This record gives sequence, structure tokens and C-alpha cells, in this order.
Amino acid sequence: MSTGFAFNDAEFQAVLRDWRDLRAQLDEARRRFSALADLSARRPADDVASQNFQNRARRAVLAANASDEAVRAFVDGFIAKLERTAPAYVSTDVNGVTRFDRTDSGADSGGAAS
Repeated sequence: MSTGFAFNDAEFQAVLRDWRDLRAQLDEARRRFSALADLSARRPADDVASQNFQNRARRAVLAANASDEAVRAFVDGFIAKLERTAPAYVSTDVNGVTRFDRTDSGADSGGAAS
């Protein structure tokens, strides 16, 4: 009894495509966020309330940027791992299914069929 799951090549490529699409969405979100970040870099008015608001906004932009960088690094790393493992994963999965099919049909000479 298997406790995991397996993808065929098309399914594996679909997962990889989904992660690449997510990366593109992150790029688009970053472009939109840049406009807001530019606003926080402007010099505020001389009153205390404006300066306090600007300081809070600047800290929020820095925190959002750090979060964005962490998410992007994770996504980039995961895509790289998927790309590195794709050939071996699909080969192992296809070979395992082929061996299972041969064993199940009694055609595998390496093991007894029941």
C-alpha cells in the first residue's frame, strides 16, 4: 500500500507551470507595489502628524519588501528544485509504474506473480 502520490510527466509539468505562473504574479504585484513604495520615499510635510504617518508608512514598506523578498526566494528555490528533479522524478515514476504493470501481469521475470 502506497502512502504517497505520484505525478506523470504532464502532471509534473503542470505543477511546475503553476509555480512559474505564481512567480509571474509576484513580479506583477511587485511592480504595482513599487508605486506605493515610491510614495513613502517622498518628504512629508513639516507637521508632526505627517512625519509620524510617513515614518510608519516607510516601516510598513520595508516590512512588506522583506516579506516579498522571502516569498520570492522561496518560490525561486522551489522552482529550481522542481526543474532539477523533473527528469529523475519522471523517469523513476515511469520506470516504477512500468515495473509494477509487468509484475501485476506476471510478465516480470524478477519476481513471482500471485
